[in-house]
Formats: sequence, structure tokens, C-alpha cells
Amino acid sequence: MLHRLLSKCKSGFHMQCGAWLARAGPAWAVLVLGAAILSACSFTNSLPMPQGTLIYSTPNVLPPAWTPTTAAPTSIPGWQLYHGVDVELWLPVGFVGGDPVGQIEELLGLARAAGPGYEGIVQALEERPDNLRFYSWELETYETVVGVTRHVAPAEMAVETYVGEWVSAVVQQFPSFNAVSQGTAQVGGRTVGRAVLDLTQQGAVTRQISYLFKDGAAVSVLGYAFPADRYSELLPMVEFSVLTFQEVP
Repeated sequence: MLHRLLSKCKSGFHMQCGAWLARAGPAWAVLVLGAAILSACSFTNSLPMPQGTLIYSTPNVLPPAWTPTTAAPTSIPGWQLYHGVDVELWLPVGFVGGDPVGQIEELLGLARAAGPGYEGIVQALEERPDNLRFYSWELETYETVVGVTRHVAPAEMAVETYVGEWVSAVVQQFPSFNAVSQGTAQVGGRTVGRAVLDLTQQGAVTRQISYLFKDGAAVSVLGYAFPADRYSELLPMVEFSVLTFQEVP
């Protein structure tokens, strides 16, 4: 097992942008849960589940081929359903987390009991922003932190425009970030924003993939952060997981 050392960045945790910094071995795992141009909101509309078939050749990471439908899956071999605040997401077995509000004491207890190296997770939970709806981590095998935040934006703004402004705000707020790519992606037939950001810290690079689900004025940002050198290995897991994301009013 790899040893995980978690700490906050030199400038501290920036609550206005919801940036959680977690050091994983030589790499920094950074999860940007929002941006300065965004604000918390109440999001009650349900996102449709994806439709289509995913088939990958990495059975050590992904379950057997599964065809998502409009109904949420009841079982995915090797994966577990995690519940947040009005959101659900499937992740590989071994992740810890879920609802950062209703389960806060339980999650803090688990992070503290994990021993030295999990201080960053503890602080992230203690200083969580009001718009944090989901928070989960697995730092031994996947070295990944996952978070969901909710925001508001002009209802008339296209998701293509919104993702550009979101990325610009993050890069301006955190100069250590570099925008690798930004644009849109198809998730179950729906067009969503997708941004890939890299953070270089102490010679190591952390990569974050964020998916921005915009429905009128309401936005949910689902982010996955992990060491950049594991991008090709972990990307299939991320792309499978994002297909299972749904909001449960």
C-alpha cells in the first residue's frame, strides 16, 4: 500500500472557491469544488440517468459491461452506491464518504481514525462550504477524491459558455492551476461541461476532471481529483462513475 500524507497548501484552504488540497505520497490531490463566480443554491431538479452501453478492457478497475437505463441500477459488481445530499453516485468498493451534512460526524470519525496522513480530509470536512453535497475519498488504491457542489448561474447562459467562465475563475483564483482542456461532453445523451485542470505543487502534478451539469439556472459540479500520472489508468473509472450520477429530490 502507498502511504498517504495529507496537508493543506501553503496558502491554506480557500473556502470561497472550495479548494480541498490533499497530498497523496509525492503528489497533491486537489479538488476544486467551485469557483469565485459561483454561489451556493438549492437544486431540486432531477438529472436523467444516462443511456447507452459502456465496455472497457480494464476489469481490475471497472465492473463487467453494464447498460445504464432511465432507472437507477440496483447492483454493479465491485461497486457501491454512495448517497450525498440529494445526490447519488456509484464508486468502486473501498471509497469512504457520502453525505457531508447528515454523516459529518461519522465521516470525521472515519478520517480521524485513519491515522496520520488524513489531516487534510479532516480539515476539508470541518471547513466544508454550504454548497458541498457529496464528498468521498479512497487514498490507497485509487488515490482519488470526489466531490459535488451546487451553484447558480444565469439561466440563459449556455453550458459551453459557463464552463469557460468557470475555468477562467479557477485559474485566476489559483495561479498554480493550468487548464489542460475545456469544452463539453455527452453524458447519457446530455451535453454537460467538462474541464481538466492540472496543479503542479512541489514538482508533482495532480489532475482534476470536473463535469458541470447545468439545468437552467442550476448547476451541479462533479469533480474527481487524482495524481496526473495515473490519468490513463483511472479515466475509465471516472467515465463510468459519472454515468451513474443522479440527483434525488
